[in-house]
Amino acid sequence: MSEAKAHGNSLTPPAPPEEFDLHVQTVQNDLSALEEHGSKADCAHGIELLEALISAARCKQAGLAHQIEKEYVRDHEERGVHLDDQTRGAAACVALARKQSPHGMRNYLVNCRILFEDTPNLAAACSRGEFTEAQTQAILTPLQNLKPQRRTEFDQLYAQNPHMFESMGTTQIKETVRKFALAY
Repeated sequence: MSEAKAHGNSLTPPAPPEEFDLHVQTVQNDLSALEEHGSKADCAHGIELLEALISAARCKQAGLAHQIEKEYVRDHEERGVHLDDQTRGAAACVALARKQSPHGMRNYLVNCRILFEDTPNLAAACSRGEFTEAQTQAILTPLQNLKPQRRTEFDQLYAQNPHMFESMGTTQIKETVRKFALAY
């Protein structure tokens, strides 16, 4: 029996930080070699792969932010504090981790919650690196005004039309989602 299952957790324990750092260093070395010795086509392909990697990493980052928010809510419920504002502290924690201003982080956390709780098809596309963070936020922000059931309906619509946002900028994406939201 695995150590994770022995502790009642079916998930594989995370890799030690040193192993993660080693992977990052390997990727950086490969990219440096490509930068110095790659052809135009190799460099363009490398950029394309990096964009997908960055988008997938941003999705993982959103997942971690969502987990932080859930931990804050759980902690506040257990201690009986901040019952009127259970996500208090989560936005600041995420902002510090991202080295960004806390301004707008609550909105970001709401979007993370929508992504992982109400829109599984969109979350899967994000995890594959199909959307940038800005595109994902442009999709999710108009969905904040809808009930979870309507957000799930939008997600099902997206699943049936996975190319609905192809070749669109963030403004066009936001308008497309807003039109759906206004229909309800």
